[in-house]
Amino acid sequence: MMAAAPAVETKDLVKVFERGRRTIWQRLRRERDKRDRFRAVDGIDLVVEPGEIFGLLGPNGAGKTTTMKMLATLLIPTSGTIRVLGIDPLARPRDVRARLGAMLSGERSLYWKLTARENLEYFAALYHVPPHEIKARIANVLAALPKSAHPGAKKALAEIWNAEDRRHALNAVKAFDAAYGAKFGKAVAKITD
Repeated sequence: MMAAAPAVETKDLVKVFERGRRTIWQRLRRERDKRDRFRAVDGIDLVVEPGEIFGLLGPNGAGKTTTMKMLATLLIPTSGTIRVLGIDPLARPRDVRARLGAMLSGERSLYWKLTARENLEYFAALYHVPPHEIKARIANVLAALPKSAHPGAKKALAEIWNAEDRRHALNAVKAFDAAYGAKFGKAVAKITD
């Protein structure tokens, strides 16, 4: 019997960013590039087996989010190799996204001016959920969310669950308090299930 491929495998994973910018005028004058380059991720070797739970720990700026973005096909590594469920995300990013639910923490993970439903529709499209399955998956994600939050959000939540009133079917995500926003962010990652 053949062993299952690791859920995640990286070898010498590197991501280099450039600080600053090089203007068109600098290019036209053929000035040398003076931008600073820094390694956000510096040679990570990682193997995560199927069913294993792992975490990336480190101080701010250590490269945790950058690593996760590379695994989720949101950033291209400078060098090194990645395999997610045996798939090369650089060669087949759609296949990886279709099997992966990722929601990175932080204020930029969700689109705050969009409604919760619009966020779910966006992430369903990003992760290539088949169009005929989107409505049912959104309903499943919403059904799994807790129906209560802080007192100030009661009206917003009442509007969320009132499917008959299409104008207010879902409020803008910015109406959620921080705790409920975090719960919603985690729920969005389940749109691929």
